[in-house]
Amino acid sequence: MLPEPTVFVVDDDDAVRESIVFLLESSNLVVEGYPSAEAYLESYQADRPGCLVLDISMPGMSGLELQETLQSQQIRIPIIFITGHGDVPMSVRALKAGALDFIEKPFDKELLLSRIKDAIAWDLKIREEQARKVAEAVRTYAESIVETVREPLLVLDEHLQLLSANRSFYKTFQLPLSDNEEPILSEFAQSLWSIPGLRQKLEEVVTKTVELHDLEIVHSFPGIGQKTLRLNACELRQPTDQPKRFLLAMEDITQRKRAEERSRSLLESTPDAMVVVNENGEIILSNRRVKNIFGYSKDELVGQPIEVLLPERFRHHHVGKRNAFLQNPGVVPMGFLNEIYARHKEGVEFPVEISLSPLESDEGLLILAAIRDITERKIIERELIQYRDHLEEQVAARTADLEASNKELESYSYSIAHDLRAPLRAIAGFSQILMDDAKDKLAPEDMDALHRIIAAGKNMSQLIDDILELSRITRSELHYETVNLSDLGNKIMSRLKRTHPERRVECQVEDNLIVKGDARLLEVALQNLIDNAWKYTRETTPAQIKLGMRKQSEELVYYVKDNGVGFDMEYTAKLFKPFHRLHTTEEFEGTGIGLATVQRVIQRHGGKIWVEAEKNNGAIFYFSLLKTT
Repeated sequence: MLPEPTVFVVDDDDAVRESIVFLLESSNLVVEGYPSAEAYLESYQADRPGCLVLDISMPGMSGLELQETLQSQQIRIPIIFITGHGDVPMSVRALKAGALDFIEKPFDKELLLSRIKDAIAWDLKIREEQARKVAEAVRTYAESIVETVREPLLVLDEHLQLLSANRSFYKTFQLPLSDNEEPILSEFAQSLWSIPGLRQKLEEVVTKTVELHDLEIVHSFPGIGQKTLRLNACELRQPTDQPKRFLLAMEDITQRKRAEERSRSLLESTPDAMVVVNENGEIILSNRRVKNIFGYSKDELVGQPIEVLLPERFRHHHVGKRNAFLQNPGVVPMGFLNEIYARHKEGVEFPVEISLSPLESDEGLLILAAIRDITERKIIERELIQYRDHLEEQVAARTADLEASNKELESYSYSIAHDLRAPLRAIAGFSQILMDDAKDKLAPEDMDALHRIIAAGKNMSQLIDDILELSRITRSELHYETVNLSDLGNKIMSRLKRTHPERRVECQVEDNLIVKGDARLLEVALQNLIDNAWKYTRETTPAQIKLGMRKQSEELVYYVKDNGVGFDMEYTAKLFKPFHRLHTTEEFEGTGIGLATVQRVIQRHGGKIWVEAEKNNGAIFYFSLLKTT
C-alpha cells in the first residue's frame, strides 16, 4: 500500500507559502511547507507520493535548479511552478524540462487547487503502474525460479487442495504437462492423502501455521512404483487481503536411499570392522564385525565418541589428533598408522590397524574408519623375530666356520701354488740350461721339444697365478670409492705401449668416465679387457682400441672396442667360463682365466657384461655397474 499523498510547498516568501498550506489543508490534503529548496532536499523520501508546488525564483538554489537536481537523481515527482509575471520564460523552460504546469502570481485558488489534485492523481497513477510492473516482474522471476528448481513443488490452499505445480513435479512423477492442471493434481492428491499421517501433518501446517521439516515417506505411486520422498511445507507470504497459500516441497531421495542401502550391505560384507564417525567424533553407524571384535552392539555404539574403542590412557590425546585430522582430512591407508591399540568392551586391549577415509554427505563431513584386529599377525611376527634371531646366530656360527675354512683353503692354495712353482721353475730352468749347453749337439726336433717344455712351464706358472687372482677376487671385500676409468685406461695402454714399442696401436680413451666401485678390482677388469684387445689386434695394422661410454635404456654402459680378429658369436656362451678359449695357444697365448675374472669383478659390482663380435671384424665388450649414491 502506498502512503497518503503529500503536497510539498517550497517558497521563500512566508506569506505565500503559508497561504498555500492553509488553502490545501482546508481541502483535507496533507501538506508540508519548506522555506528553501535545500530544506526540501534534506527531508525528501522517495516512497512518498504527491506533488511539489515550487517557487521558480528563490535565493540560494532556485526552483529551476531544484528541478534539475531531482532529475539528475532520477527522482520523479510532478512539479507545479508558481511564477511572477517576469518569470514566464523560465517557467516555459521548466515545462520543457519536464514540469507538469505553472501558475502566475497572484494565483487563482480554485485553479491552483484543481491543478494540485490533478498532479496528485497523475503521480498515484504512475506509481501504481510502476508497482504493478514491479509486482509482475517479481512474480515472473519467482515463477522462473520455481520452474528451474529440481525438486517437485506444489502450491496448496487452506483446504489442502493442490492448486499448481512446477515442471519438476511432472517430470518426477512422469505426468503429462497440460493446460488444465486440475484433473491431474486432483488425482495425484487422492494418492498423496492416502499416505497414513501425512494429511494430519499438513493440516497442522495449515491450521497452526507451523512448518513441516524433512518428513520422509515411502509410497507406491500409480505408474511409477515406490518412491522415497522427503517433504517440507510452509506458508507462502502474501498480502493480508489474499487467501492463504502453502508450499509443499518434495525431494525424491529414492536413489539416495537405495545407495545408502547398498553402502550398508557393502559395510556388512567387509571382513574388517567398519565405523562411521561424524564431525563431533560420534559414532553414527557400524557393521556387525564391530561386535565380533569389540563386543559392542550397534545400538550401544550409536552416539558414543569414537574414543570409547580406545584404551583410557590414549583417549585424551586422541581427541586432539581427531580434531587435527578433521581440519585437513585425507585418505589414510591401512597400515600407515603404527602401534595402535584398541579396547574390548570387557577391557582387554589388542593391536589393530586402521584406515581412514573422509566422506562428504548431507550431514557434513563423515569419517569412515576400517579397523582390523592384527593380534594373530603380531604373534606370528614375534615368532618370526625369535626364529630370525636364532637363524642369525646359526648363520653367524656357520659364517665363522666358513671363514675359517676359507682361510684354511687359502693357506692350502698358496702352499700348493708354492709347491707347484718350485718344480716348474726347476723344469724350466734345467731345460733352459740344457738348451743353452747342448744346442750344438741336439737335433732340431730335440731343441723344439725343449722350447715346448719351457713354454709349457711358463704357461703353467701363469695359470697358477691367474687361478689365485680369480680366487682372491671372489673372496676379497669391496671398498667403494670414486674411480676414474679414463685414468685407469690411459695408464694401462701407456704401459702396453712401453712394453711393446714395435706395435702401432691407435688408443682412444673418453674423458671423465667416473664410476663408483673398488678401484683395485676395476683396474684388474680393465687390464684384462685391454690386454685381450691388445693381444687380438696383433695382426691388424693399424690396430685400434677404444675405451668409451654410451647410454642404453636409461643406463650408462661402458665398453672396450677393438678391430682385431673377433670371433663367431655362436660360441659366446663359453667365452666367460674358466679355461674356455676360442683360439689355440699356438695362435694367441693365454690361460682362459682372464674373461672369467672380468665377469666376476663386474658381477660383484652388481653389473653385467656382454659382448658383440664378428669374425675378422673386431669385438666390443660392454659392461654396466650398479648405481650407488
